[in-house]
Amino acid sequence: MEETYRPQILIPLDGSKLARAAVDEVLPIAKATNALVTLVSVMEPIMDRHFEPFAHGEDVSISEAIEIYLEGESRQLAEDTGLIVTSMLLGGFGEKPGEVIARFATDSGFDMIAMSTRGLSGFKRLIMGSVASQVLHSAEVAVLLVPAA
Repeated sequence: MEETYRPQILIPLDGSKLARAAVDEVLPIAKATNALVTLVSVMEPIMDRHFEPFAHGEDVSISEAIEIYLEGESRQLAEDTGLIVTSMLLGGFGEKPGEVIARFATDSGFDMIAMSTRGLSGFKRLIMGSVASQVLHSAEVAVLLVPAA
C-alpha cells in the first residue's frame, strides 16, 4: 500500500498568548492539507515568565512545566481539529533559539515554520534580537510570520 505525503508544520511557542496566535493563523492551512503539526519550545538558561504558572510550585522544574504546557496545547489542538499534533522541548543552551528552531525544522523534514513576531523595534530589537528574525534568516524551509497584534 502506498503512503500518501502529509506536510509537516512546526509551530514554536513560548507560553505567551501572542505566540499562540500563530496557531490560529496556520490552522486553515493545516486542515486543508491534513498536515502533521508539531509544537515546540526551546529551553534556555533563563526561561520566560509565561511558563511559571505551569510549574505548580517548587516541585516541578521549568523544563517539566514547559513540557506540561506543550502537551496540554497539543492535546487540546488535536481534540479541536482532528489533526495529529505532537510536541517537543528542544535544548538550546548557548545557542540562539531561532537557529535551534530552524535547524530542527530542516533536520526533521518540516515543510513550514509558522510563528508570531513580537513586534520589537528600534533599540530593543537591536539589543535583544528577534527569534522570528533568526528563524527567517536561518531556515531552509518556508516561514509564515504572524505579525504582533
